[in-house]
This record gives sequence, C-alpha cells and structure tokens, in this order.
Amino acid sequence: MKDNYLPSAIRWRASKEKSENYNYYYQGIRACNIFLANIPTASVYSEDIRNSFKAQVLTLRAFYYLQLVKRYGGVPIITTPDYDYAKVKEVHLASVPAKY
Repeated sequence: MKDNYLPSAIRWRASKEKSENYNYYYQGIRACNIFLANIPTASVYSEDIRNSFKAQVLTLRAFYYLQLVKRYGGVPIITTPDYDYAKVKEVHLASVPAKY
C-alpha cells in the first residue's frame, strides 16, 4: 500500500517519528490531566455524566501511556496538570515490569 492512501495522521516520517510520537502522546496526557483536574468543579447535568466523562478520560490517558510503553519502554508517569512538560525527555527508564 502506498503512503498516499493512508490518512495523514498515520503517515510516518522515519527521521522524526520517535520524537513526534513521544511529544504527541504527552500532549494528550497533559490535556487529560487538565480535564481531570477540572471535572470535579465543572457544571454537568448529573454525577453519572461527570463520572462517565472522568472514566473516558482516564481510559484515554491509559491508552496514551500504553502507546508510549510499547514504543519506548519505561516512561515517566505524570498525573498532574501543573507538571513542567518541557522537562519530559525521551528517556528509557529501568524496565517496564519494574516501573508498572
């Protein structure tokens, strides 16, 4: 299959793939963390809806971490929105089982 038949979101450029994916997933994790920090005070129709939103975002954040672990091994786990994400570097920490 030629690259031009693939959606642009899944076309990879070999030279930049690693850092782009790493940054992409941490951007998603940051967005999830911001959402999770603000959902307790958000105006929603019911607590069931609030809990549903929270569960969906926790699942999405877990998916982002899964993708990072599959690609890079151990990665920093960040669960607060006030973390300085500029400090997140492509590092290979110990081993996956030891970290998770």
